[in-house]
Amino acid sequence: MQGLTPPERPASPPRRRRACIPCTNAKARCNFTDLDGGPDDAVCESRVASLEDRLDALTTAIEAQNALTSRSLGIGGSSNPSLIPGLTHAQSPAQAQSPVVPATSSPASSTSASRLSPAAPRQGSTSWPSSQPSVQPPPMGLSWPQAERILAIYRDICLYNFPFVWIPGHMTAQELCESKPCLFRAVMLSSAPLPVARLKKMKRNVIAYISQRMLVEEERSLDVLQGLLIVIAWADLQSLYDQQITNLTYLATGYAHNLGITKIPRELLKQIGMDNAPDDVRAAKDINVPKAPSSDEMRAFLGVYYLLSINSGQFGRNTTMRSQYVDFCADALAQAGEYPSDFLLQQVVRLMQIEDRISEFFGSANDTARGRPLLFLVDENVTTLRAELDSILESLTYTELAKRLPHCSPDQIDHFARYFDLTRQYLLVRLYEPATYLGDLPENSVEPGGRHQYRATALQNCLVAANAFFETVTNVPATSARFQALAAPGQTGFVMVICSRLLVVDAPDWDAAAARRILDFSDFLAKIIGRLQVAEERRKVNVEHFVRETRVLGVTQEEMDEPGRYAGTSQKTAYIKAWYENRLRQMDEAAAAGGHAAAPLSSEPMYIEERLLGRPWYRLAGSAGPRWFVGLLEGSAWNFDDVQMSNQAN
Repeated sequence: MQGLTPPERPASPPRRRRACIPCTNAKARCNFTDLDGGPDDAVCESRVASLEDRLDALTTAIEAQNALTSRSLGIGGSSNPSLIPGLTHAQSPAQAQSPVVPATSSPASSTSASRLSPAAPRQGSTSWPSSQPSVQPPPMGLSWPQAERILAIYRDICLYNFPFVWIPGHMTAQELCESKPCLFRAVMLSSAPLPVARLKKMKRNVIAYISQRMLVEEERSLDVLQGLLIVIAWADLQSLYDQQITNLTYLATGYAHNLGITKIPRELLKQIGMDNAPDDVRAAKDINVPKAPSSDEMRAFLGVYYLLSINSGQFGRNTTMRSQYVDFCADALAQAGEYPSDFLLQQVVRLMQIEDRISEFFGSANDTARGRPLLFLVDENVTTLRAELDSILESLTYTELAKRLPHCSPDQIDHFARYFDLTRQYLLVRLYEPATYLGDLPENSVEPGGRHQYRATALQNCLVAANAFFETVTNVPATSARFQALAAPGQTGFVMVICSRLLVVDAPDWDAAAARRILDFSDFLAKIIGRLQVAEERRKVNVEHFVRETRVLGVTQEEMDEPGRYAGTSQKTAYIKAWYENRLRQMDEAAAAGGHAAAPLSSEPMYIEERLLGRPWYRLAGSAGPRWFVGLLEGSAWNFDDVQMSNQAN
C-alpha cells in the first residue's frame, strides 16, 4: 500500500482574477480580460477612453454655463445653481446641458475621483464629510443667479432713490440673505421683474415673514426695520390709499421707538451738556444706557421720519417724529460721507421738513378738525418758506450735483436734478395752494380790494408752479416711473387735483379762462397717460426678458398678460381727463346760456357738492365748513386712487 502512488488530481479551473483597487473601492464591476497586465496593473483600461470623452464634454458645458451666467449678471465668477421647485428649473443649467454620467462609476472614473476626494465608504458605514458645504437655495423660489441679478437692479436704480437703507457694493446676494434675511426678501420683492401675480404672492410671503419675526418672535433687530422700510417704499404698494401703507408705516414707527433709535442717546446729550433729566429718572435710565447710534440706525430713523411725514401729510395728521434729532442725524451722515448717497439723503430730509412746516403753518386741506388762519396771515410764512426752499435748491442743480457726486454717471446726475426740480415745483404748489380754500378778511374789513388781489397773486403763483411741474414730468423718460419711491406718485396726483381746482374755480380777480390758456391740462393729462402706457409696455418687456434669460419655468401667458400698476393709473388718469373735459363743456354751455354750470349727474361719483360751483366758497365756510366745491374730490386733497373704474361707462 505504501508503494502505491496516489492518483494525480485533476487540474483546478483557472482562478478568476481579483478586481482592481479602484473598482473595488467604488464597488463597480471590473471589466478585466485575459489580456490585462500582471498583478502590478492598478486600473482596467476598458472604459478610460469613453470616460475621458464624458469628462471633456462635462467640463466644456460647465465652462459655457459659467460664462453665460457671468455675462447675464454683469459680474465675474460662477454661481452654484440650486434645485428650486416652482419658480426655477428642476436641474441646474450645467446638468441640463451636459451628458448624464451614470450612477455606477467605471474604474477610470473611480481613479479620477479618488484624486480629488476620499474613496466612497461602504454601504452601512459612516459617511465621509463633504469636502464642500452644500449651498442652500434662497427663499421665495429664487435661484442665486436670479437673486444676484435682482440685487444688481436694486443697486443700480433703486438705491439712490431711497437712500435710507444702504447695501454695500461688495456684498453678494447670499451674504445679504445670511446676514439680513428681512432686508434680502424686501429687496427681492421691490426689484424683481416678475409677473404681477407672482409679485403679489411674494408680497404676502415677505409681510408674513416680517410679521413673524417682529410680532410673534418679538425680535428686536435693525434688519427687520430696514426690510419693512423697503416694503413700504417700493413693494408694489405705491398707492398712498392702500390701507396697508398706513398699517405698515405706523408699525415701523412703533418698532423704531422700541429699538431706541428715535431720540438722542444720553451719551450724546452728556457730550453737548443737555443731560438735565431729574435724578430719579436718570438713576432709572442708568441701568440700560443706550449706546451711540450707528450710521445704519440713523439712516433707518430718517427713513421712518420720511415715510411717516408722507403719510401724515396725505391724511391731514401731525407728524410725531419732528425733532432736533432729525437735523442731527442728517447733518452727521452728510459730514461723515460714509456712502455717496448720504448727501442726497440730507437734501431729501430737508425738503421733507419744509413740507412738514407747510402743513404746520396752513393746516392740511383735508383736515377739518383744526382751525386755519385767514389767508392774509400766511403771507409772511410763505415768504420765509419760499426763501428757504430756493436756498436748498441752489445746491441741487445739475452742476452742483456733478461736483458732489463725481462717481455717478451723467444720466444719474440728470435724474437727480430732475427729481429735485420736481420736488421744488410740488412744494411751491403746496405753498400757494391754501389760496384755493383759506378764507379772506371779513366783509367789513378795510382794503377789500387788497385781499382779493393777494388771492389772485397766490393762485397765479400756484398755476405757474403747476405748469412747470407738468413740463418736467412729461419730459422725464417714461421708464423712470418704475423706480420712483412712494412719494413721487403722490406728488403727481396732488398737482393734478390742484390744477382741476385752479382751472375751474370762480374767485374774485381770477380769470379761470386765461388760466386754462396758460396751462393746457388736457394735453398734459394725455401725455401722462401715454407715458404710463409706455411704462407698462416696458415693464412687460423686462419681465419677458428676465423670465427667458433666467429660465423661470411655469409662467403662463395669463400671468404675463395681467396688467400692472401703471395700467390702472393710466385708466384713472384717463377718467380724470374725461371728467375735466366734461366740466369745461358744461361750463361753456352754461356761459352761453347766461347761467351757471349745471349740477353733475348722480353717476359722477367724484362730485357730490359740485352743484355749488357758482357760489364763492368763503361765503359758505361758516355754515357748511371748509368744503371743496371745485376739484376732483370733495373732502380730500389728492385721492383719485380709489376711483371705481366701472363708472367710466356711465
